[in-house]
Amino acid sequence: MKWDLSRSFEKQDQFLKEIMAGERDLFSFRLSGETIFSRTCPVTVTIEQKNNAKEQITLCYDLAGTGVFARFDLSVFKDFPYMEYEVYFTNPGTEKTEIIDTFRMLEFCVKSEHSYYEKLKGWAAKQYRIVYYLGSVCDANDFHRREKVLLPRYQEGCLTLGGNQVCRSSECHLPFFRIDLDDFNGYDFGIGWTGSWQAELELNDGSLWLHAGMPENRFYLKPGETLRGPGAFIGFRADLAEADQINVHRHFMMTHHAPRNSRGEQIVPPITAVDWGGIKTDDMLRLLDAIHEHDIPIEVHWIDTAWMGFDGECNHPCDPEHQAEHYEWWQRVGNYRINRYPHPDGLRPVTDRARQYGLKTLAWFEPERYCLKCQADTHEKHPDWFLKTRASDSLLVDLGNDEARKWITGNLIRTMHEEGIENYREDMNVCPYQTWYGEQEPADRRGVREMKHIAGLYQMWRDLRNEFPDMFIDNCASGGRRLDYVLATDSFPLCQSDYACFPQCEADAEQLQNSYLNEVYPLHSPMAWMHNCDLYASFSSGCGVGINSKFWNFPCRYPKPGEDMSLYRKILLAIKEMRTCILGNFYLLTPDAQKRTSFCATQTYNEAENCGYVLVFRRAETKSGIFHANLFEIEPDATYEIREFSKEELQTVSGKDLADFTAEMPEPRSVRLFFYRKMD
Repeated sequence: MKWDLSRSFEKQDQFLKEIMAGERDLFSFRLSGETIFSRTCPVTVTIEQKNNAKEQITLCYDLAGTGVFARFDLSVFKDFPYMEYEVYFTNPGTEKTEIIDTFRMLEFCVKSEHSYYEKLKGWAAKQYRIVYYLGSVCDANDFHRREKVLLPRYQEGCLTLGGNQVCRSSECHLPFFRIDLDDFNGYDFGIGWTGSWQAELELNDGSLWLHAGMPENRFYLKPGETLRGPGAFIGFRADLAEADQINVHRHFMMTHHAPRNSRGEQIVPPITAVDWGGIKTDDMLRLLDAIHEHDIPIEVHWIDTAWMGFDGECNHPCDPEHQAEHYEWWQRVGNYRINRYPHPDGLRPVTDRARQYGLKTLAWFEPERYCLKCQADTHEKHPDWFLKTRASDSLLVDLGNDEARKWITGNLIRTMHEEGIENYREDMNVCPYQTWYGEQEPADRRGVREMKHIAGLYQMWRDLRNEFPDMFIDNCASGGRRLDYVLATDSFPLCQSDYACFPQCEADAEQLQNSYLNEVYPLHSPMAWMHNCDLYASFSSGCGVGINSKFWNFPCRYPKPGEDMSLYRKILLAIKEMRTCILGNFYLLTPDAQKRTSFCATQTYNEAENCGYVLVFRRAETKSGIFHANLFEIEPDATYEIREFSKEELQTVSGKDLADFTAEMPEPRSVRLFFYRKMD
C-alpha cells in the first residue's frame, strides 16, 4: 500500500527549519538553578552528507559558556517523515567544566490554536491523545497498549512514561509513544537509549509540552572528556489514518533499525529449537538427529544458559524429572570456560552436527554480570573492572572501563570461534540502578557512570558485529527489557518476555503481547511450549515474526521413537509462511482484544510478496461464534485465492467478498488461519 506522505514531509521540513533558525527548542538544561533552552545557545551547523536516503546534519551547541559542548548528530530521512539524533557532550578545554543539571535531550511543544471561547467547549475543543505501551516485567500484561487523553484539570493533564530507578529501557514502558492531535494528525516518538529515561507530558495553557531525558543527571566533564547521552526520533503525521501511521512506523523501523548481514540484507527472527545448556552433549545430538530425520523446519539450534562455567550438573527449572535439583546456572556467570560435566568435548560436537544438517547455532551469554561464586579469578586480579550491584553475590562489569570491555569482548569472540557458535544471545538479569547511582556515584558526576556503561555496550556490540558480520544478536535482558531503537539496529528479542518461559503462561496473553509489539517493534519472537501441538496455543505464540519452540527443551520432552511429527512440522511451516506476510503491513482487527470475552484477530499483507493472512482466535469466554471484520488493503474488483491452514482446497473469491470477512467458529478456544493472495 502506498501512502501519501507529502503533508507529513511538509511538517518534517517545517520543524527542521524552525530548529535551524532557532525558532524552536530542541533541548534544555539547568545551570545554577536556572533553566536554559537551546534557542539561547550559540550553535554551529554542518551538513555532512545528503543523499536519497537521508541528510546528515551536525548541530554543535555551546551550553551557555559552561565549557560543555552538546553535539547533536541529526539524521533527516528522505524515505520516511522521520528525523533522529544522537547526543554527545564534549569538553575540548584543559579545565573541568561547570556542572550541567537536568539535561533534557528532547523539548517539544504543540501550541494550542484555540481561542479562549473554543476552550469552553470542553470535550469538543482540541484534545491530545497519548498512545503508549507497557514494558516487560514478566507478566501477562507485558506490552499492552494504553491510551490517555490529556484534559486541562488536576492530574488529568499530565502523564509520565519511563521512570526513575529503572535502568533497562523497556522495563517500565516501551520507549515508543505517539501524540495524536486528532484521528489523522500527530507525532511519533522514540527514545534512543538503552538505560534510564523519562518522558513527561503536560498541558499548560492549552499547549502540550513534552520533556524527555535521563531522570537523574548532574555532571561536569573532565578535560578532553566526551560522553554519549540519550537520543530520540520524531515522526511526523499529517492526513494519515492511525492504521496507516502504525505501518509507516513499522516500515521505518524495519528499514532503518533492523539488523543486516554483510551483504546488506535484512536478518529476520528465525524458527528455533531451544535446548537447555546444561543438557548433555549426547542428548543435544539426539535432538538434532530427530529434527533432521523428521524434516522439521528448524533454522537455528538455541543453546540456553548452563553450558558454561565450572563443572557440574545444572538442570532446567521446569524439568519434572530433576526439578529444583542442581539449579544454579546464575552462579556460573562470569566464568567463560565450558561446563565439562554435560559437554566433555565442548560445544563443537553439537555445533558441527547442527551445521551438518544446515542449522546455525545460537548460544547464551551474560557478559555484563559477574557472580562472585563463579569460581573464576578475574575479580581478584582486576577489582577495578567491576561495580557492586544490589544482588549481594553479583557484580556489574564496568563497560565504561575500556580494559574491562575489551576483556569481555575478547572472551566472547574467542569462545564463539572455538566452539563454532554463529549467533549471539545477550542476557542482562540485574537492574543496575544502585550500581550506577549508589553511594559510589559523586553528586557532581551523577549519570556519568550510566552514560559510559551504555556507550561501552554499544561499542561492544559494534566490535562483535564487525567480527561476525553475518550473525544476529538475540537481545534478552530478563526477557524484553531493553527494546529500544538503538539496539534494534543490531538485534531482535527472541524471548520477548520471560512470561512465556514457563509452561503455565496463558495463550491469550501471548496473542496480545505479539499484537502490540507488532505495532511498534516489528522484529521479535515469543517462546512456544507447543503442548501436544495445541493449535490455539501454538498460533498464539506464532503470530510474531519468528518462533522459539520449547516443545522439547529437556530430554524427557524429546521426541519418542515412532512419534508422529507431521502436525508439528505443518505448524512450523505455517508460521514460516506467516513470517513472510508479517514483514509487510500489520493490522489489529479487534481494538477491544484486551477483553477476555472478545475475539483477537489480526491481518497482515506483504505487497512485495503478494501474500497475507487473517488469524482469528475465539477465546474460551467469547460468547459469539461468528467473527466479522472489514479487512484492509483488499481491492474490491480483484480476485483472491484463499487457503485455510490444515485444509488442502483453495477457494477463489472476489475482493468485495473477502473485504467483508466472516469466520464461523462454533467452538470456544479455537483458532482459524487463512492465507490469501491476489490473483493476476
